[in-house]
Amino acid sequence: MRVAVTGASGFVGGRAVRWLRSQGHDVVPCGRRSAAALRQPIPGYVSWDLTRGPAKLPVVDAVVHCAAHVGDAADDPEFEATNVDGIRALLASFPAPARVVHISSASVYDLEAPTIGVTEDAPFPRRFLNAYSRTKVEAERILAAS
Repeated sequence: MRVAVTGASGFVGGRAVRWLRSQGHDVVPCGRRSAAALRQPIPGYVSWDLTRGPAKLPVVDAVVHCAAHVGDAADDPEFEATNVDGIRALLASFPAPARVVHISSASVYDLEAPTIGVTEDAPFPRRFLNAYSRTKVEAERILAAS
């Protein structure tokens, strides 16, 4: 299977790339950094900053979407650009039938409700911890609608 991994130069994305390759998959690692800026070379790396919109990328069977802007700031335009507009760019860059595995966050669940045994169909919170959780919920809504 040919699988793209966004956020491939990060901790989670990097692990996803290595594991997928160890399982024999053809991996297209993508990340916002230039190849020259990587601490260690990643074979086949594609530099793509998803905040700049859709790009012409290789056709894949699936995408593991690990890229995100993370932090505790109350407001930062980068959250919207990366986590919300970025998911739209991803869907446009890797159209169906590519399947998307979206790495989200526990912060998309209601902080006022118990989360033991919570499932993906749990309702989203009415209040958000920060801009990160708000934009991750919005990204999940966009994906669900696609």
